Amino acid sequence: MNIAQFVWYTAAILFVLFPVSSSPGPQSEIVRKKEFENGQILIERTIIPPGFRGGMHTHDAASLEIFITDDHIQETLPDGSAKDLRAKAGELACIEPRTHSIRNMRTSPTEIISIEFKGAPMKSCPKMDPQDVRGGIEFENEAVRITRGKLGPQQTGSVHSHPEYVGIFLTDAKLRLPTADGAVLELEGKRGFLRSSGPVTHSVENLADTPFEALDINLKPPAGQLPKKP
Repeated sequence: MNIAQFVWYTAAILFVLFPVSSSPGPQSEIVRKKEFENGQILIERTIIPPGFRGGMHTHDAASLEIFITDDHIQETLPDGSAKDLRAKAGELACIEPRTHSIRNMRTSPTEIISIEFKGAPMKSCPKMDPQDVRGGIEFENEAVRITRGKLGPQQTGSVHSHPEYVGIFLTDAKLRLPTADGAVLELEGKRGFLRSSGPVTHSVENLADTPFEALDINLKPPAGQLPKKP
């Protein structure tokens, strides 16, 4: 075997053993997962890989976004202008309808939980009363009321009631939830953990040595229907 034949033979073996893939890796595209859906809202979890660049696309309605991680994107509009957009983990934002493309500027994945309104899509983001926000109500329309709850380490909150709701952990947590009927539920989850529940009256005990924070998406019944009782 001469040198040229040896080089060709070696290259062929290496190609078989270590093929070069022309397809993108598993983290090259946005990953979306439906977390909850009813007749009024759709809740999805979106994971945007680091460095992701998306094509120009249109959002026809306003939506809500809950940032599970920090967010840093470059947004490009159809006229070519670009904006640098940032958000902190735990923030809730209302996103106006728009046409744009995005690039994830982070070196790690960005995780967002979005809420879209189905029956009557939002044409624009409503203005919240500052007094309501100070009272813990982060957002409210005809479909949902979203409240933010916080507990210190080893702290127990007051007894309160929910209609049907979806809870989202904004911190890692270990909780005990005694209910009005005497049952006790224990929950443990990482930041971003999501859980739906029927109507309930309960208190929340933070069993951890770290602060707890969550957003509760309290679901309103469709027009003409009475809310279910806890």
